[in-house]
Amino acid sequence: MKFYILGPIILGLILIVTFILFVYLYKKHLNDKKVKSYSLLLLRSISLTILLILFFEPFINYYSDKIVEKKINIFIDNSKSISQVVTSNEMNSYIDSIEVWADNKDYKLSYYTFGEDLVEGGSVDFTDSSTIYTDVVNKINTSPKHLNILFTDGIQTHGFGLSDLILDNPINIIGLGSLENQEISIDEVLFPISINRGDSINIQVMINSLLSSNTDCVLEVMDQNSLLYSKDITLADGENFYNYNIMIPTEKKTAGNLDLTISVLANSIIENKQDNSFKIQTIITDNYKKVLFISGSLNSNTQIITNLLNQIDGLEIKNLYRINNKWNIPIEDIDFTNIDLILYDNFPLSKSDNEIFFSLERDKLTKTKSMFFEGPDYDFNTLSNILSDRIDFSKDDGDRKTLKNKNSYLNNLVPVNKNFFISNDFKTTHLNYSDESVAIAESENRFYVFIPELSKIFINDSYDFFKDYLYNLIFLYIDFGKQIILGTNKTEIFNGENLYIDINHPEVYKKMNFELILENIKNNEIEKINFNKIQNDNNNRKYIDNLSNGEYLISVEGLSDNQLYKSNQIKIIVYPNIIELNKSYRAVGELQMTALKSNGDYFDIESYEKINSLLNSAISVKKNKIELNIHSFHKFWFILLITLILEWFLRKRKGLL
Repeated sequence: MKFYILGPIILGLILIVTFILFVYLYKKHLNDKKVKSYSLLLLRSISLTILLILFFEPFINYYSDKIVEKKINIFIDNSKSISQVVTSNEMNSYIDSIEVWADNKDYKLSYYTFGEDLVEGGSVDFTDSSTIYTDVVNKINTSPKHLNILFTDGIQTHGFGLSDLILDNPINIIGLGSLENQEISIDEVLFPISINRGDSINIQVMINSLLSSNTDCVLEVMDQNSLLYSKDITLADGENFYNYNIMIPTEKKTAGNLDLTISVLANSIIENKQDNSFKIQTIITDNYKKVLFISGSLNSNTQIITNLLNQIDGLEIKNLYRINNKWNIPIEDIDFTNIDLILYDNFPLSKSDNEIFFSLERDKLTKTKSMFFEGPDYDFNTLSNILSDRIDFSKDDGDRKTLKNKNSYLNNLVPVNKNFFISNDFKTTHLNYSDESVAIAESENRFYVFIPELSKIFINDSYDFFKDYLYNLIFLYIDFGKQIILGTNKTEIFNGENLYIDINHPEVYKKMNFELILENIKNNEIEKINFNKIQNDNNNRKYIDNLSNGEYLISVEGLSDNQLYKSNQIKIIVYPNIIELNKSYRAVGELQMTALKSNGDYFDIESYEKINSLLNSAISVKKNKIELNIHSFHKFWFILLITLILEWFLRKRKGLL
């Protein structure tokens, strides 16, 4: 029984007592009427019994036995490398043996070949040029009650290895391939995707070796021009894993890409060299920038601007301002070369200021940016000098104006006075006044803030909404994507190998929707992928798979306020995958690990007959629980209805209505 509505037992007891009481009172009522009709009492008892059962909402449970169909799924690695160690006839004989065992113990057998694709009943001819385990694992994960047997050497050419995939059901593996093998490989290299100029780079190298005897090797790190690190190492016999930490100084390196090749050299043995080197790229960053801060006259905005600049790391600020009509330092003593940003605060105001301004703008480097903050002394001449001819402006009407923006939290700022109405003809407008006049804009490598009462807004901005907004705009204008750093796990991969990618950037860029730009150098075809939609592995690392042979340029870019911010570019080379021709050994460790993780068993092909011990000769029976709800019995309700109708007719005949 299950009690859903009147669940507690005490309520059930109350209902039973009430039922007995109703029957007793009904019988007494009939006796008082001097009616002796046991049929009425019986009908009323039946009706009350049915109602009592319905109040309890009972479920009737029972079990039925069902014979479970036993099935064996055999998965055969049909790649070219298998042909080096077993013939098609030998493989078919293994399958025939398992089929005989299956018939003797009432199993149904299905077999699949896999390499490039999973094919049911495919021909065992070892012609596939790839080994991909993904479809095999997906099939096993959808066959929880089947006995799954896998013939393979454990070496994938594309995608993830067996032990990297998630197995929800047991897999029993029969290992193929030669046990005699010499192999040294660099499995992974961990390194920062960017470092500050002058810092050392910490590289973690993970080496896997399978050797018949102790082997002397050399671990090297090289850049494009020279040997940076070399260490003699000894790799022990058997299968072993090693982890080496290497520190590479970069004091003499300039900012930009640093391409490194990590290699393990072992000339004393014959083995596959494909995995012995690992090419990576890290970015040496230099966010140091020179800023010339010129104030025509110190005003209420000056300190606010200074505080905002001081929050940005890497800025060397040289202040030039006037006190009593004299500059704080002689202008001729200032080195105006190699300046990254010139910030004009309430400047230029006079004829001499104009001469300085035009000289700076004329002689500045192409990379040098300009930023203008309107001060209380701006006039028509100032605007004429700092704005292009296409920007119209006029005197403001004198009423206080509010600032408005698509970000609603900026629309409740305190109203302020302004000096001019400036037309909205800039390349990018970030902020307007309520009368559509421009407040903050960019155009032609110049950044403008036309808010003379900036200090008033800051004082009344209790939650720093506007302060943070203005800081972000200034940071984006100065940095312009330079600190968006794209990194990959390596720069040279083989066809079918996953390319892992990651990006680092300051918090300012966090809300941008980035796209990965993948450009094929040969045909100039460009593919754009939403960065958030790039697939993740089990460790939540983003990766791209199935890159065709060739050379690619990859980068990321994000859009904000019609400005496109781009990261660094990385050149990726994808080589043809020849693993199927080079490798024919048995990856015992990989296969044993996979079987163990899935709660399956591992057998070498030399003892494949042990698989027979996994076949169960007993009939497998599954008990199915069946649950019937009394409320679903329509005949049950019909009986209740009939008893009530009969009772009504009997009571009418006896004059009890």
